[in-house]
Amino acid sequence: MTQLFEQFSPVSKSDWLEKIEKDLKGKSTESLNLNIEKDLNISPFAHADDWNEAPSPILQGRNTNNWEIGLRILVSDLKTANGEALIHLSGGAKAICFELENNLQEQDLKILLHGIQLEWISVHFIINQNFQINFLTAFSGYLVSQKYDPHKISCSISINEDHFALNTGTRKLEDFLSFLPLAKLFTVRIKPASGDDQSVIEELAVALATGNRYIDQMMLYGMNIRDYHQRIQFSLYSIGDNYFLNIARIRALKILWQQVLQAWNKKILAKTPIAVHLNTYTQTDNEHYNKIKATAQAMAAIVGGIDQLFIYPSDQFKNETGSPFAQRIAINIQHLMQLESYMDRVVDPGAGSYYIENLTMELASQVWKRFQSMA
Repeated sequence: MTQLFEQFSPVSKSDWLEKIEKDLKGKSTESLNLNIEKDLNISPFAHADDWNEAPSPILQGRNTNNWEIGLRILVSDLKTANGEALIHLSGGAKAICFELENNLQEQDLKILLHGIQLEWISVHFIINQNFQINFLTAFSGYLVSQKYDPHKISCSISINEDHFALNTGTRKLEDFLSFLPLAKLFTVRIKPASGDDQSVIEELAVALATGNRYIDQMMLYGMNIRDYHQRIQFSLYSIGDNYFLNIARIRALKILWQQVLQAWNKKILAKTPIAVHLNTYTQTDNEHYNKIKATAQAMAAIVGGIDQLFIYPSDQFKNETGSPFAQRIAINIQHLMQLESYMDRVVDPGAGSYYIENLTMELASQVWKRFQSMA
C-alpha cells in the first residue's frame, strides 16, 4: 500500500514562489511582507527549505498546554472583593489577582480571603512599592493563623508601576522565599512602550534586562541563582492586534529567558512563568467588538504557551471593574478554549508552523541584539 504523500511530487520553495509571483500578476512578493519594525520585516512565505532541520517544540518541562483561568479584582471594599472572588471561583476561575489600593494587615486579609481555599487555586497580588515587606509579613501571618501548608500555596506579588527592589529588606525577603517555596516574588511587568505592535522588540528587550537585573542583584546579595531563578515571573500587558506576532512574542520570550539564565549557569533548564493580562489599552468603546478581539488575543496567548490568563471585562472602558456579566463572559471565553476546543492538551501548538517558527526566531534575534546593546 502506497503512502499518501508518495503520490505527490515535492514542491521546493523556489517553485512555490514562482507560482505565487505569477498569481500576483506583477506585484512583488515583498509587498506582502509583515513590516513590524525597521529591523523586523517578515515574509509570509515560509517553507521547509528555510530550515536545515525541523525546529524543536518549546517544551520547558511541560507535558500539557494547561493554563489557569484568571480574573483580576480591584479591591476597594474588602467584603465586596471577597464576594466577587467567591462567585468567580465557583464559576470556574483558577487564579484570582487582587489589585490593592492600600496596604492590608492580617485582619484585612481574613476578610478579603474568607472562604477561599488557597491550596486549591493560585492567588496573585498587585501592590504598591512602599508596602511590599509589610504585605508579605501580613500574608505570611494569615497563612499561619489559618493553618495553611505554605508549601502548597501558589502565589505571586507584582509591584504596580515599579519593580521589586532587592535592596529593601533582603534578609527578610529570603525568609519569605523559604517560607513560600511556590511563590513568585519577582514580577517583570511588560507594558507597551506605545499603543501598537511597533514596540515589541523594545518591550521584550527591556523585560530581559529587568529580569537580568534581578539575577544580578540576587548574586550580589549571595542568593544562589539555581535556587531562586524560578521565583521570577513575567506579566505581559502588551498583547496587541497581530495574532501571529502575539504567539511569537511569547515563544520568543521563553527562548530568550532560557538563554539569559544559561548565560549565568549552563546547567539551568527552566520553565519561563508567564501571565498574560488582556487589559484595556487595546479596547474600543464597543463592548461586543472587544469580546471578539479578546478571544483572538486569548487564543494567541494560549498557543504561545502561558501559565495564567486574565481577560479584563469587555465593558471596562465604562468603569474600572466592568459589569458582572462581562466578567463572566471573560471567564467563559477560556472555558470554551479548554473544555470544547481542548487547547490545553497540545504542548506548543505553534511548533512546526514554518511561518510561526520563522517569526519567532527573527523576533528573538532582534530582541537579543537590542538586549545586548543595553548591557
